[in-house]
Amino acid sequence: MSTQGIEIREPEAAEGFAAEIVTPATAAEASELLVGIARWLRGTGSSQWSGLLEGQDSHGLDDAVRRGEAVLFRDMQDGPGREKGRPAGLVLLLRQPGGWDRELWGERGHEPYLYLHRLAVARAYAGSGLGRAILRWAREGAVHPGKKAIRLDCIAGNPKLEALYRSAGYASLGTSANGFCLFEQPLPAAAHRRRD
Repeated sequence: MSTQGIEIREPEAAEGFAAEIVTPATAAEASELLVGIARWLRGTGSSQWSGLLEGQDSHGLDDAVRRGEAVLFRDMQDGPGREKGRPAGLVLLLRQPGGWDRELWGERGHEPYLYLHRLAVARAYAGSGLGRAILRWAREGAVHPGKKAIRLDCIAGNPKLEALYRSAGYASLGTSANGFCLFEQPLPAAAHRRRD
């Protein structure tokens, strides 16, 4: 793993779900998870993430994989609705802002911020609380030296998603000029050091 990338401090994101850095060998699984969710979203009438269905990725999964900033969450249990080893969730934790982030957040001092994108939960795990667990893990389960807070965004007018972020402790900082809700949450002191 690159020293610039995300370092896992706590491998368990939630009971029975393990975090791992996406590698070139597992990138296809991560991509399939995202495309599957984009297909589902399209089926609900949403255009969110539709670029993924045309091979366009505004948040650059491939680049995030190369930098060690993509984290896959695997199911580590068997049982009803569970399959050991199956990809269950994904998140990108970008240490530097991309063009999308600069467009939304302007030219505010970006250096102390981590940018969370592509929070994804496989449909088989919808309603399980894994999304909230991934948000918690992003703050507490990885090492983020030099970063003071996590920023994220979502399209305005999605009250369920906005409520998820607020319930996970993210403060709303308003709406961007192009209609995206902006959220931020401070990182705990433990996020700056390795687990002993």
